[in-house]
Amino acid sequence: DTNNNTLSLLYQCSGTSYETFAASLRSLAYNRTQSPWDWQGDRSRQSEHAGKEECAAQSSLLLPTHPLWGKREFPLPDNATILVLGNSHLRQISKTLACQYADSLTSIRFLPAILSMNHTNTSDAVDDSSPLSSFMPSSSDGFVLEFANKARWVSITNTVLVYSHNWKELLEEFFLSSLPGDSLSSETVRLDNVDAIVLGKFTTFNEARGTNFERTMAQEEEAYHEFRRKQQQQAQPYETYDNVDYETEDSGSAPEKPIQVDFASIPPPDLIDLARVYDGPILSVNMFSKSDSERAQSSYKAYQEQCSVLEHNKKANETSNFLRGGGDKGSVSSTDQAKINKKIFLISGRRYIDELQMECGTDDKLTLGTCHEPTPWIATVDDNSAVESVVASHSQNEQERATSALPHKRYRDPSDMHRCAGRLGGHADLISWDVIEGLHYFQADVVFDSNGS
Repeated sequence: DTNNNTLSLLYQCSGTSYETFAASLRSLAYNRTQSPWDWQGDRSRQSEHAGKEECAAQSSLLLPTHPLWGKREFPLPDNATILVLGNSHLRQISKTLACQYADSLTSIRFLPAILSMNHTNTSDAVDDSSPLSSFMPSSSDGFVLEFANKARWVSITNTVLVYSHNWKELLEEFFLSSLPGDSLSSETVRLDNVDAIVLGKFTTFNEARGTNFERTMAQEEEAYHEFRRKQQQQAQPYETYDNVDYETEDSGSAPEKPIQVDFASIPPPDLIDLARVYDGPILSVNMFSKSDSERAQSSYKAYQEQCSVLEHNKKANETSNFLRGGGDKGSVSSTDQAKINKKIFLISGRRYIDELQMECGTDDKLTLGTCHEPTPWIATVDDNSAVESVVASHSQNEQERATSALPHKRYRDPSDMHRCAGRLGGHADLISWDVIEGLHYFQADVVFDSNGS
């Protein structure tokens, strides 16, 4: 890009199994583009359906296959700012999108990283308006892609700041504040004025126990609180962060209590939490792993149930007001109405995995790996000793597949791994095209409705 910044494409694969998988993936993608749906006609049918059931389910299986699926000149609508929140599976999609549209990129900017403190940092990659301007930028978990059509993809993944009751304020303070507004405004970006949010999954404390991720979050949490301590000392030079009694200090003189971040005890936000504070369109994308599908469906169903309750209450208010002889539609708050009207799609990260019946999973993050497929006889193996005990009784090919798990603390089913990327593409490519179409679908919906159709 023009800033000479580069992104590393992780989980790259090669070899015969990868090439076989890639040929099947290419065939599936080609067949989809040969028979696209009547996109505008499908929009009309879905609009009619949504008018009858405002909280009706919307998923990637209902999204039409646009003739430009995988072929758009730019991945995002013109001038759009898209916020992307989740873990490393969603980061794979972000980096895949950057790779696909490298010719359209005008800039890659790294967002600040909490762990990389450097008070002598002079890098142009971090905006001085961010409270983390004294931190070195991160090349993996936070970056902004800027395209030639003035659109921006803001990717924030694996940050400890979401493990807080005030996660919205922290995201705005530490990351979004470094982004300038659009050409018509000098204000910085806030969560409320991004054009859409792509929401993945945040790894929980229980899921991370004993992993490198748990250790990283502990380090980030410590760095965050150290940062707040230094802020406090600068604001109150004669008081220390640890010795201030926030309960007994006079409210007129006591320093403001820092926002708490606690990976172990505060759960990260889910779809419902995001919908409570953001009224724009949301694309909920579950992980590539099989174990995450149920969570994503459950979260989406819970949102729909909440939305249906609000819709029911709205209709009940309208009926009650009519019986009282009222002339308007009854009382429903603007916040509740926004939730009823919200555009939310669930995009399955496993859509094409299930279609192809090929996982092509890998845990080789930094080294060249190969496609792994589930082995039925090893599905219940829990630890390395058990792997070693069954290896001897199987063929050499099965032994090689089993022993590839030995460096890990536990054998990981390939269905729960990341997905292979590389020169021939991978599952993330097709899911990124679904995400792109979902974002363009949202924009078209605004144009479509504004015409009165």
